[in-house]
Amino acid sequence: MFRGMIGLSEKLLRNRDEIFSQIGESADVKGVVRETTRLFLVLSALYGLCMGSYRWVHPQFFFSDFVIGQEAGAVEGRVSWVDYRQGLVYTETDLPTDTSLASKQIRFNVSDPTAPYRIEAVSHRGPYRQIRISGGAFAQSHAWKYGLTSMVKVPLLFLGTLLVCLPALYVVNIIFGLNMHFKPTVALFACALAAISLVLAAFVPIVLFFSLFTSDYHFMKLLNVAAILFASLYGLNYLYHGQLALNPSNLSKARTLLTVWLGIYAFVGTQVAWLLRPFIGTPYLPEFAALRPLESNFYVSLFGSFGQLFR
Repeated sequence: MFRGMIGLSEKLLRNRDEIFSQIGESADVKGVVRETTRLFLVLSALYGLCMGSYRWVHPQFFFSDFVIGQEAGAVEGRVSWVDYRQGLVYTETDLPTDTSLASKQIRFNVSDPTAPYRIEAVSHRGPYRQIRISGGAFAQSHAWKYGLTSMVKVPLLFLGTLLVCLPALYVVNIIFGLNMHFKPTVALFACALAAISLVLAAFVPIVLFFSLFTSDYHFMKLLNVAAILFASLYGLNYLYHGQLALNPSNLSKARTLLTVWLGIYAFVGTQVAWLLRPFIGTPYLPEFAALRPLESNFYVSLFGSFGQLFR
């Protein structure tokens, strides 16, 4: 089995024209779909396991900034570091060390705020203000489960998006006059998914390295988004060359169709990713959660992470 998967990987990367020819001649299209889908499921699940391992290695909460109080008179500041075991937050923000902040509410990660915590006391600690939070340690229980759930979610993200979009993609292909039959269309997309999974598998050592040695949640989220985006662009390139191989006389139509396919798939795919979140864990929730409630959207979260990373 693994020897066959290695051989298929080599063919997808080095000799894709042979696969396109096999699809165009309708020679064992079902076999192509079966083998490429199997390769995609294995490699994308491997990437998902690596992606979710971040919370396993770093089960502690991630706090970037905070706000004390609400509306008028609220105090905002940056978190310098956290003593997760003792429930202590350190900041360089100039906070009063008297009892004026005792029992007030504090929320962390202002762009996507946590539930409120209660301040017990604020004191000096060298150049920092030490904020003691009521409620104990900041660490997520059962964080190892995120690796297992992401093993399922990453394949489901790509495959689920394709299943939702496939009828529309096929009909648009007919409208634009390429008239690709249904089975070759499915086979072409199956090859593109397998190509995406190969790129994701190549990123596994990089993602695993940073999962082990980087605790910054926003950096890890953007790193995984970048890896998936790069892999998806390679899959798009695969689709483009597959269309040219199957429709060599319709270059302009193939390009237009590919643009429309990209728009449909990306629009649906980002929302599917948002529905399946979290992939690497929610860094301020005390309990494991396979899915999160519907709120905000993918783009608000992405730009929020950019803002947090470069503040």
